Amino acid sequence: MNSEKRVVLFLTKWYPNDEDPQLGVFIQKQALALQHDFNVFVLCVQSDAKSKGNKIFWNKNQKISEVCVQYSSSAIKTYRLVQNINAWNTGIQAIEKVAGKIDIIHAHILLRPAWIALRAAASRNIPFFISEHWTGFATGAYKRKNALYKQLSKRVCSKAKAVAVVSEQLKMSMRNNGIEANYHVIPNVVEFSNQVKRVSHNASKKIILTVADLYDANKNISASIRAMSEIAKERADFEFHIIGGGPDEVKLHQLSDKLGLRNVVVFFHGRLPNNEVLSYIPSCHFLLINSRIETFSVSAIEALVSGKPVLTTICGGPENFIHKGNGLTIEQDDSAELIRSIHFMLDHHQQYDSSVISNEIKETYSPLKIAEQISNMYAQI
Repeated sequence: MNSEKRVVLFLTKWYPNDEDPQLGVFIQKQALALQHDFNVFVLCVQSDAKSKGNKIFWNKNQKISEVCVQYSSSAIKTYRLVQNINAWNTGIQAIEKVAGKIDIIHAHILLRPAWIALRAAASRNIPFFISEHWTGFATGAYKRKNALYKQLSKRVCSKAKAVAVVSEQLKMSMRNNGIEANYHVIPNVVEFSNQVKRVSHNASKKIILTVADLYDANKNISASIRAMSEIAKERADFEFHIIGGGPDEVKLHQLSDKLGLRNVVVFFHGRLPNNEVLSYIPSCHFLLINSRIETFSVSAIEALVSGKPVLTTICGGPENFIHKGNGLTIEQDDSAELIRSIHFMLDHHQQYDSSVISNEIKETYSPLKIAEQISNMYAQI
């Protein structure tokens, strides 16, 4: 560890794990981007019904240290809160024994990590920052939270030195919910893979790819599958591949089976680690995002970095960087427009200049660029 670098502690409840290797991968990428200028430690807390007491797991990931604290989850809700807070404190103390003095605390995702950051920063007289990515501010999920949750959210954001959000739309959604803060719009880090895996064994097929959590209310993948059913009645030169998992995975499998599409036109790959996702993207012909809400869309940027055009709904994130030179934007829940646009992309995807698409995005979303923006945010102290 370089003792001359300042120590940054990430606190997060979303982070890649064995069950979901895509969960919070953008947080991991931010940490890795910052490791050139800071000593970065990441602390993630998880409950585990099988654990007795707190268990600490250290993982040395390149030049950052990742720490996971698992605590025994109690059936009593109030006591679960106490156990959770104790787990955060255990993790922070374990990191301080290795890192020495922590200089900056950076919490990701409201509310618990940000509240822990507020308390830990105050007791150590150091600054803390927050990064927020949650779509719930736009979907109405935040409004359904209880009064205490909302009050604490407003307090921690007002006390933070700065709150980073991934898009102007997310900033507006948070402000519309009464959360005032020193906002900085900082997009997610994207990477490029030189490895290529074919998502189809049939080289004659044009590949449409979706990478998403299979939560249909937000991602609307069922409408994409129905659109593929209609298109398949007119042409047989394409396949639709879906990478991701989630609560509606079985339902989407059943829909594909009912339409006679599964493993014929529609192919499910389940959850995959990010490096595998990156290796699949270069073999697609275009990426499809049919979401009702996105605060950013890492998969869209990853596709563009690979030089692939994107067909996306206007859903709060991708329309900020998708234009006629790198894809198409369409209205939400318009099945006719969706079908027409998929036909268009199948017929015209080759007209997009992949090198122009890739170079434009790399200049804006590279790890170096994002690390610079985060460093500038930290410089406020």
